[in-house]
Amino acid sequence: MPLSGVNLVLHFVAWRGRSLSALWRNAEVQAFVGVLAGTIALITVYLWAGGAYPTCRSRCATRPSTWCRSPPPPAMPLV
Repeated sequence: MPLSGVNLVLHFVAWRGRSLSALWRNAEVQAFVGVLAGTIALITVYLWAGGAYPTCRSRCATRPSTWCRSPPPPAMPLV
């Protein structure tokens, strides 16, 4: 899916040149990858800090026999 966010002309240039360097030199692709990576990092930190997904260690210590049958965590409120 991230490939579909890049301009089709850049795909063509990379295909014709048989190199991905044309993609990495483009400012649009660099900004797109940066925004994508930043968004993934922010969402990961938000979910981790909010306790949306318990760690394996805490899950095994509290309910080792219901590992696969436990209900999903409740939805977190938006900040």
